[in-house]
Parts: sequence; C-alpha cells; structure tokens
Amino acid sequence: MYPLISQKYSDYIVFKKTFELITRGDHLIDTGWDKLLSIKATINKGLSDELIKTFPHIIAIKRPLVTFIKITPEWFAGLTFGEGCFMVNIFKNSSQTKFKTMLIFKINQHVRDKVLLESFINFFNCGMVVKHFSNAVIYVVSNRSDINEKIIS
Repeated sequence: MYPLISQKYSDYIVFKKTFELITRGDHLIDTGWDKLLSIKATINKGLSDELIKTFPHIIAIKRPLVTFIKITPEWFAGLTFGEGCFMVNIFKNSSQTKFKTMLIFKINQHVRDKVLLESFINFFNCGMVVKHFSNAVIYVVSNRSDINEKIIS
C-alpha cells in the first residue's frame, strides 16, 4: 500500500472526522452542528459567505499537519497517474519560419504541497517548481533527456 503523503492526507483525516460525526448523528444537535461547520471551514473553499453570516461564531479547526514521508517510485507513479500530465507544446520559432516542439512533464498541486513538489527536484535531480496563480504550484520537467531517463524510465 502506498499512503497519501501529500496534504491530501490532511483532507482525508478531516473528511473522516466529518463522516464519523455525521454517522453518529452528532450533527443533529447544536454543538455537533457547530463542530461540523468548524471542520467544513478548513476544507476546500471553507464556509460560504451565507454560512459565515449565519454562524459568525464558528472558528475553523486546525488542519492536521502532514509530515513528509519518503517518496518511492511506485508512489510517484500513482501520483502521476492521478495528477500528472505529459504535454507536447508546438510553437513558431520567432527567428525562423519553422515550428519548434517542447516536451513537458508536470504535476499540479495546491500551494500547501509546495515542499512535496520541491522534494521531487532532489528525488529526480531535475525539474523546477513554479507558482501557478495564487493557490497552486507545478513541478515541471522540460529537458527531453530528463523526461526520458528519470521520469519515464
């Protein structure tokens, strides 16, 4: 088995707490409802404006911190299957009339997993991590030999 080692494990722990709370029926009483909203406030986009307005006393629970675990090739293959992308970019060379190609391997993650993506640079000894919008980071490998020798092989 290859466990979650990204911050998605934290999402799983929080979801499991929610599942258990609802299964016990605790959400049907006021204190349980407040606890449910406190959990909801930490996942995805948090509470909607309407929920914040209706329940202003709710304070988000602290998300569990996922400590980094060793990456294995099998774990990385699973992550790539779910989150990875192989691309071929074709663009016109500005100094010539010909087109150029660029092969790219990338994995997008929420910015809270930046440390995990940065660890791929050391694991493969290639690539870089770039920020994408305000809440995402991408591990990118564009060197053809690195893609062939380190990512695919």
